[in-house]
Amino acid sequence: MAAHDFNAIALAFAAAVTRVMTGHSQGETLRVDNLNLWICSYDPERNRVAIFLADHSARRHICSDTLQKIYNLTGQESRIACELCNGVGNLEEVAAELAISIHTARTHLKKVFAKTGAHNQAELMKMIMLNPALTLLREKHEQAPSTDKRLCKMTRLLSGRTISWAEYGDPGGQPTLFCHAITGCRLLVSEITDNLDRHGIRLIVPDRAGYGFSSSTKADVVEQWLLDMRYFLGELGIESCHVIGHSVGGMYAMALASGLPDKVKRLYLVGSIAPFTEKDDCKTLLPMNRMIFHLARTNQLAARSFLNFAMQNVIKNPESYFELVMKSLPEGDRLTLATNRLKERLIGDFAETNRQGVYHMANETLHLFNQWRIEPAQITCPTIIWHGLADRHAPASMMQRFKQSLPNCTESYWLEDQGFYMLFTQWKNILQHLAGN
Repeated sequence: MAAHDFNAIALAFAAAVTRVMTGHSQGETLRVDNLNLWICSYDPERNRVAIFLADHSARRHICSDTLQKIYNLTGQESRIACELCNGVGNLEEVAAELAISIHTARTHLKKVFAKTGAHNQAELMKMIMLNPALTLLREKHEQAPSTDKRLCKMTRLLSGRTISWAEYGDPGGQPTLFCHAITGCRLLVSEITDNLDRHGIRLIVPDRAGYGFSSSTKADVVEQWLLDMRYFLGELGIESCHVIGHSVGGMYAMALASGLPDKVKRLYLVGSIAPFTEKDDCKTLLPMNRMIFHLARTNQLAARSFLNFAMQNVIKNPESYFELVMKSLPEGDRLTLATNRLKERLIGDFAETNRQGVYHMANETLHLFNQWRIEPAQITCPTIIWHGLADRHAPASMMQRFKQSLPNCTESYWLEDQGFYMLFTQWKNILQHLAGN
């Protein structure tokens, strides 16, 4: 590239960034040889812009079907959004590409804005290009969301992030937020929701960052969760709710009770993990988890590499993973998994857990073993515990010790020969308790 060409491009780039940062433009395109640049506002308060780069000769792979399902777009609306993200400069060119009139294209784009919540083309492109569920996955590998719209709801937060979530039970009932395990997602409790309507409970299960269609994060996972839920509950108009934390989901349920105390009426810890505060806590874990615990505290790079490798293998063959897990389960859990083909259903749901890969699961595991801290005195809401005494994923001894530090633990139930899957055997009792409060 000649020097005068470079200078011209540098000036054009600086001018484009200035127009975006000063609010004179919602988004700017710039062509540098075969490189397309799309510049838009990202964090106005900190004067940050997002710059998307792409080879002009290569089309980006936007998952059109997924885009259509997430926002309930028609095929033509989805294609228009994809064309805009594929580097077509303006709506006139999109209309020509799709062989429709500019008037029809404008009508479709207005409907796209209405359905996605975007206010302009720049905001729409940012929303799509920052969503890994739309840009990082190949459609041929994609698992279609459930046809039941209550199992795949999408909420776009004021922060620009997206939360996928499921809703079960009575839409006008008592709001109850369920925090799923690391190997779970919004679909985890879909098999045990029969009695929610009768008890007047509205069960809401959001996917955490990176799960399902929820936006991923590189930030602290607990801080991101608190920020997301503050926006999310506000979007749903929920002033306060009961919160259930299952297994590692307990870490996030406790964070809500501690960090957003005005939002949590009661805290239910069901087979929940407790903080690792004693030197010998890891001895009660399964051997594999014990090894990961030591790696996480001594060599995080090695721990992440191992977790990524192990979880990729789980994705390739989830049946073998569940067979391996079965060997470490108490008899009560094995019987539970064999009931009503529960194991097969959970294997099917696992595809939604790893829809975006495994980074989020590895990230949560490392945070749990190495960074998680909680001050029990800050959990002031009534707290109820259900825990299996044979649980080796979330050892009962750790929860029993943690219980002594909780200022308002009103009830606790300790169940013989029950472990991780005790959630499914005790669900009716938990619902009755929720309904009574």
